[in-house]
Amino acid sequence: MREIASKVAFISLALLPIACGGAPQTATPQNPSPVAVGSDPVLAEAPVNLTPVEEPKDVVVVARWKNPRRVFDTLQQWVGIPIPVEMGVEEVLRVPGFTSVIDMDAPVDALVALDDASGARSPKPFVSFSVGLRSTQDARQALQGAREVRELQEGVFRVELGSEWDKLICLVSPSLGSSPGRMVCGPRDKDVETLQPYMTRGLPVVALPDRDLSGEVRLAPIQSKYGKMLPQAIEMGSSFVGHELGTGDRNLDRAISDAVGEVGKELVSLSNDLDSLRFEVQLEPDAKTLSGEVSLAFKTRNSWLAQRFFDNSDKAGAPPPLFWSAPVDSTSAFFDRGVDAKNYEMIRRHGGNLLDAAMARENLPAADRKAVVALFEKLMDGTPISVSAAGRVEPTASKDASEFDRIRDAAAASLGWQVVGLEERSTRVDAWLQDLARVYGRAAIQRWLRSVTSVEAKNMPQVRYGAMTVAGLPGLKALQINVPATILDPSIKGAKPFTYFVMVLPEANRTWVAMGADQAALEKQ
Repeated sequence: MREIASKVAFISLALLPIACGGAPQTATPQNPSPVAVGSDPVLAEAPVNLTPVEEPKDVVVVARWKNPRRVFDTLQQWVGIPIPVEMGVEEVLRVPGFTSVIDMDAPVDALVALDDASGARSPKPFVSFSVGLRSTQDARQALQGAREVRELQEGVFRVELGSEWDKLICLVSPSLGSSPGRMVCGPRDKDVETLQPYMTRGLPVVALPDRDLSGEVRLAPIQSKYGKMLPQAIEMGSSFVGHELGTGDRNLDRAISDAVGEVGKELVSLSNDLDSLRFEVQLEPDAKTLSGEVSLAFKTRNSWLAQRFFDNSDKAGAPPPLFWSAPVDSTSAFFDRGVDAKNYEMIRRHGGNLLDAAMARENLPAADRKAVVALFEKLMDGTPISVSAAGRVEPTASKDASEFDRIRDAAAASLGWQVVGLEERSTRVDAWLQDLARVYGRAAIQRWLRSVTSVEAKNMPQVRYGAMTVAGLPGLKALQINVPATILDPSIKGAKPFTYFVMVLPEANRTWVAMGADQAALEKQ
């Protein structure tokens, strides 16, 4: 299946020169040659079967590319230069000049369907894709010069394309829809023979959404055919993963096994919940944007993940007022309507157990383990309505700056800035950051960090949290993580450390948190 996917992508890309080359030239009209007296009469060809057909059974994937010409024209407009890839088409199909008979305004379709005769333990679905043709006769003439063409029935012929070791089996035939013919290709004769009728006399007349690319993944047929095997397969997989992650430590291995088991149960439950996935992609030439939409349909909501999709469904609508307070120069901004802590109890429990067991294996004292686990568990305490935004930071280091100064400046620019707004007072965030600084400073934690990083005590990053005085920002506090230059090179003397800030600013019943390595940019935001 991966080979077919790669061929679809390669052939689609290879069509670019045709799309960018404009409309085909109109041939000069020619007078028909006179028929010699006494010649045999030409018999009319038998009509080709173009009776519409229904969709085959157990289709699991349908993908449709509405108009390749429009997409390629748009991409060339954005790039500003032609992208000649005709040689790529010839390399894949091994048929020189065949791209000239492909209808670039017709959809490119892909289809995957389950095979009832395929074994459940090693399923081999039917896989095919199709492209529109300007003329089946022109296609036949182009192919006959390079390949063996075999007629299967009136108007339908078979040809093998690609290399000897990577073949595509293709059927060319007349078609319903916007193009007079289509070429349907797949890895096996069985694939194209099964899917060709629908891909030429069914799918081409199905209405397309007004999107450049659209598709659907249907899970119901997969569940129907393989659903009974899934719990056993996932249980075996969970057992294997647990064994592979085993450490020999009884407590840690038990925690790993419990966590992996819960993930396995979730996968089984989720597979039973899911019904289908739909996607759409659209290019906007003038705005130079690419937009997409993905939607999931659920039959039931028994799994943890399915339930999370609907946590705030009753609150759908315009963004909360907090959203409009995000920095105006943000490059991205998101909002969330809040998280209920009780929905994350399972993650809190298993994550805490894993952390505790892992630290016990490292011989960390119980009090230190308890402090670290408490930090993790507080992250699962739920969140209020929030907004998060991010932006860029421009490099400021001069050419004459030291190597470390340039590294520090580049790191600050790559991190940019992030701002999070919370519809709650700063008490909880303030307490968590205080605890983080204290836990990091614990003697046992420091000894363990030095042992695993091989960093001397004098070169260890320093973490502190407290009040920060900045004009116009009353109540500002900051967590500062200072990384000394000597951690990179002990010979560096007197260099300013690299500092990462987490600033907390209370605003009545709201809290603003700014993160980044450029102090001036954070204070501005």
